Amino acid sequence: MRPFALFLSILALSGSVLPLRADGLRNALDRDLDGYVMGSCLAQNNDATIKKQGEALAEAIVQRSHGDIQNFLSLEKVIHDELAKSGVGVAHLDGPIASDLPLPILTCDEMRDRLTVQRAIGVARSKLRRDYGLTK
Repeated sequence: MRPFALFLSILALSGSVLPLRADGLRNALDRDLDGYVMGSCLAQNNDATIKKQGEALAEAIVQRSHGDIQNFLSLEKVIHDELAKSGVGVAHLDGPIASDLPLPILTCDEMRDRLTVQRAIGVARSKLRRDYGLTK
């Protein structure tokens, strides 16, 4: 599968496990928190293009966000610590010249499911809830 097609597949699948509103859509706060986790994670990648895309994504989320920016920034250390513990996933490719392919997009997509990140998201969500007009 081509890298771009793989990227699109991952993005399509990532929306299927997130919290939904009664009408089946995610609320803006959950979308912003998940997007910021993805952007912050990608921004810590060694590949210059992926890093730049992550920085741009995180910045775009911050620009449209509501409430205290520190609630978003507090997620960065947790993400950094998780990446330090686990590293970036790797696909082992078969063929005439076997090789390993780093999977930073998959790693960062799954970052929000790690327990420490879930806890940090929960803290940020509780602090930002009212700023996003949410009652629950």
